[in-house]
Amino acid sequence: MDVSLVSRQLSLYTASGERGVRTQQAKIGALQEQLSTGRRINRPSDDATGFTRARELDVLNRRYEQYQRTISTSQAWLDHTQENLDILTERFTEVYEEGVRAANSTFNTEEHEALASRLEALKIEVVETMNAKVGDAYLFAGTQVDTQPFQQVGATVNYNGNTGSLTRQIGPAVTLDINITGDRLQDTGSGFTITEALQDLIDAVRLGDQAQIDTAVGRIEEARNHVTDLGAEAGTTSNRLANAGAFIRESVLITEGQKSEIEDADYIEAFTQLQNVQTGLQAALRATATTLQTSILDYLR
Repeated sequence: MDVSLVSRQLSLYTASGERGVRTQQAKIGALQEQLSTGRRINRPSDDATGFTRARELDVLNRRYEQYQRTISTSQAWLDHTQENLDILTERFTEVYEEGVRAANSTFNTEEHEALASRLEALKIEVVETMNAKVGDAYLFAGTQVDTQPFQQVGATVNYNGNTGSLTRQIGPAVTLDINITGDRLQDTGSGFTITEALQDLIDAVRLGDQAQIDTAVGRIEEARNHVTDLGAEAGTTSNRLANAGAFIRESVLITEGQKSEIEDADYIEAFTQLQNVQTGLQAALRATATTLQTSILDYLR
């Protein structure tokens, strides 16, 4: 027998057997990785199309996470806005009740002065509330959130903010203005501001002029209704935010489900395949050993 021919045959059998073993071992490694990571796709070579689609879903989910953060901070802003508008409504209700009391009572000069002082104290509280903050940002300053919006100079309250809207993107192609500017807060739309209405009542009570007190009480009622309406507006915006948040949460669940369908391993299937491949590897090793043994015996004969 040609020794060189047998040697080449043995080399071919060995190389073929080794390739088969390496192939089976690679399959076993891939299946073991699936079982340990819980993912069918761990790198582009596992499934190029699936890997690309899963990464696209990752990008989409990161956008959704940004929307969620924006919605959360916007909700906090609106919660503080509503809270302070509620406080203003309470203050104007107190002022209104004091005005009604003054209109229906016969006060002497000292009593009128005492009530006027009480109303001035309430006015200070009103202006302080109009200068409310969230962190370091003023609620009612427009986009000039680092500028104190209201300043009282004598009996006059000046607005130093602007008319800019704080616009936030809360979803794909969805934006929402979340602030109420100070000029809107001040202006009742009836030719006077809420603080002017307050000052009118203070002046009327101090003078003890019943006719002026009656007129001023009517303006206070308008101012209170104006603030209440703004509170309702903030509540409507807050509801829109809540709905947007629910939509984004649902979208996150959908994209995560889609990504899971693409990437996640089927444990039962992967385990079954692993057992089959391990069995195949053992068979390949036995077959290789048998082939080599037979070839060697042929050579010896």
